[in-house]
Amino acid sequence: MKFSTRVKKEIYTFKYRAKGYSRLTASRWYFKVKRDDRVYRNIYSKEDLKAIHKKGYLAKNIDRYHLLDHPNCNLITDLDYLSLRPYNNNFFKWIEDINTMSRRLPSFHDILPTMHFSIIPRKIRITFRYPDLYEHGYVQNILHFLHSHPGKYELRPAFWNSRGKRYNIEYSNDMLYVDGEACSEKDFINLIYRLQNVYVIIDKIDYNYQFTKNWDKYYIIKTYIVNDDFDSSDTKILSAYISVFDDYKGKDATHCMINRENGSFIFEGREYNIPNWMAIQSRLLELGEELKALSYFSVSIALKRDGFVINNCNQSPYLPHVPFDEDLNQYLKKKFAYKRQHPDSFGQKYHRLVNSVQNQLIKKVARPGMRPYMFRLWLDALKADLFQYKGTSLREKVWCWKRGFLSYRIDQYNLNENNYKDILSDYDYYWLNRINNVYQNWVNDKTTFRYVLDKFKDIIPEYYFSTIVRNGKTEFIKMPDCPENICANGDGLLELLKDKKKLVFKPSSGTHGDGFYCLEYDDNGYYVNGDSSSGDDIKNLINKQKSFYVVTDYINMHHEIKEIYAKSVNSIRVMVINETGYDPEIMQTYIRIGSSKTGYTDNVGYGGICAMIDKDGYIYQPERIVNHKFYPCEEHPDTGTLIAGRRIPHWNMICDGIKRVCLSMPELEYLGFDIAVTEEGFNIIEINIHQDLHKVADYSQEIKDFFKRKIEYKKSISK
Repeated sequence: MKFSTRVKKEIYTFKYRAKGYSRLTASRWYFKVKRDDRVYRNIYSKEDLKAIHKKGYLAKNIDRYHLLDHPNCNLITDLDYLSLRPYNNNFFKWIEDINTMSRRLPSFHDILPTMHFSIIPRKIRITFRYPDLYEHGYVQNILHFLHSHPGKYELRPAFWNSRGKRYNIEYSNDMLYVDGEACSEKDFINLIYRLQNVYVIIDKIDYNYQFTKNWDKYYIIKTYIVNDDFDSSDTKILSAYISVFDDYKGKDATHCMINRENGSFIFEGREYNIPNWMAIQSRLLELGEELKALSYFSVSIALKRDGFVINNCNQSPYLPHVPFDEDLNQYLKKKFAYKRQHPDSFGQKYHRLVNSVQNQLIKKVARPGMRPYMFRLWLDALKADLFQYKGTSLREKVWCWKRGFLSYRIDQYNLNENNYKDILSDYDYYWLNRINNVYQNWVNDKTTFRYVLDKFKDIIPEYYFSTIVRNGKTEFIKMPDCPENICANGDGLLELLKDKKKLVFKPSSGTHGDGFYCLEYDDNGYYVNGDSSSGDDIKNLINKQKSFYVVTDYINMHHEIKEIYAKSVNSIRVMVINETGYDPEIMQTYIRIGSSKTGYTDNVGYGGICAMIDKDGYIYQPERIVNHKFYPCEEHPDTGTLIAGRRIPHWNMICDGIKRVCLSMPELEYLGFDIAVTEEGFNIIEINIHQDLHKVADYSQEIKDFFKRKIEYKKSISK
């Protein structure tokens, strides 16, 4: 951006920032106004545009809201609506794409598009049949399916609002057609290999439902769902309208509000009725209730003879194209008023500004493809290496840094000039993040992890609540394993704790056991991490958290693992690589054991013990890490129990179960499972998508080759 343009932008946005709008909102508004002036200057006068912009509206709404005829419009302004972004928390990912919704919402498959294949653009093109994900991922499987299931399908981006090209596919009379043109199998395979984004193949959705005998239009019905209305906690539909198109492309439309009481709408002077409208609303409300963590989103649908199908979801929806219901208008105005009354603190604004500046600098100095977050972690690691680690000289540190290593790796790896090129460097590993594609979102928080792996709930701890902070208050949301008679609030939690005796309260997204709380109850009262507490203290503990948390069952370890150390859940880390999507391999396993220094967690960096596990499940080479150096630890320092030589109970069951989970998520190729062994079997505590490096110098050649391939591939796409 030119200096003069930047000055003009700063002058323009200053007056909006002075009114209380954020820098980001003011900047977005500036560019929208500039676009308005460019696009609509031949339609409206300069004075009219200036007057409309001054009131906070964009030119697209001049005719929609009759702003020139009725200047005192009461609908929320475009500027105020823009300032509400983001409308939802991190769980908006649940409705971003078809594949994720299919996994997150298994009980709503009747209203989701019927999905047949997920297509992943790795170096080797991978396709997966859905829901039968155990087949080999060959592209030819798609052709075989089309041959055996003639019909109409759509090859489209998995993300609802992607601008990627869509293709109509039809197989009939022994001929394959793409967008109406005959297509050879070779050309079709080439088409699949040219796709640059994640794609899916779904049943073709029909947008030509016959409202009347002579109806020849296409349409889309759009509804607005909220979960955080200030008047109640009930899920509500606050507005609905129908867009009617003359042709399938749907560029020009007539928009009509829907009467939410009876499903009627007026089109070209005639009243029409949406069949089964009350049943449609009821099902959408059930969907909204299932997605309770989301505050506000839209769902678009197309009618079928036996119901309806979702054709779009949007966590950041455009406002309706016509003057909309007062219910939605008042809800948005309340949200705007609340945001004005609770502005971001100076610390939050400062943090965003620092991050923005840092990100700009990182783009200039970091290797192409490096995420700013990971580069900051790398800088933090360098700082700690320089000022805290005293085991190497400055000359040795500089030698390591130039080669991408932290200096304590000299002792850990016996690092030298002859072998460093054969070992995965710290910088390369930071740079590789993310190895998995966008679908790592399925497991990078514990809340989503539980929903996506619902069919494996027998090997997952029971999840009772998730907690979120919304409108300044902590809300409890019941999760699948919560008993029906338990209320979703602090009192319900205490009632559940009295029944279960032990529960875990931990961050939905967290590492190294940070923020972990063990909640207990016995005849003498309540306890938090072993310290005496009260019911009010526990509720206060939960209410003061600012991020997302979950309440889960406490895992009781197998007695043979408990013999080593009983206070922590001594978890097993299992590295799995699944490059092909259908052949997961367990590459490295080790067990982490807590101690008196780690308390209720088993964090090795805080004083725990780490021991390797061989392919048959036997523990060997137990060690402690002190100042980044490994020291043998044959006996547990607190219990005196011998560690090496024990075999992990249920080992074969654990390995088989992990592979089954990987086969169900073939989109993900690099995973670190945290496993707790129980008397009955095992529980998956969490799945890491970029696990900590451990004993890298001892990695097998298969692991080394995998990382080399990932590095070369990322270099090729990051140029």
